[in-house]
Amino acid sequence: MQEKHSIVCRADLVIDFDNKSTLVFEFKFRKTGSAKTAEDLLNEALQQIKEKQYTQIPDRKVKGYALVFDQESKKFVAFKQS
Repeated sequence: MQEKHSIVCRADLVIDFDNKSTLVFEFKFRKTGSAKTAEDLLNEALQQIKEKQYTQIPDRKVKGYALVFDQESKKFVAFKQS
């Protein structure tokens, strides 16, 4: 596992499997007291995956995921496949 560069930029986490499948993750951190909701941050992460073309990896079956980690609850509070 590593931060891997795509055509445009790099995702937070990329996991490659031997069967030519890849999972790409974009994480957002919600600080305590933030005006942004978990849903806002989730949508930002999904938009980033799309705009930066994180799932565009040649010769791979790629699935992208956006996750939001909340500082106060200390857990992931939102998750969605792109």
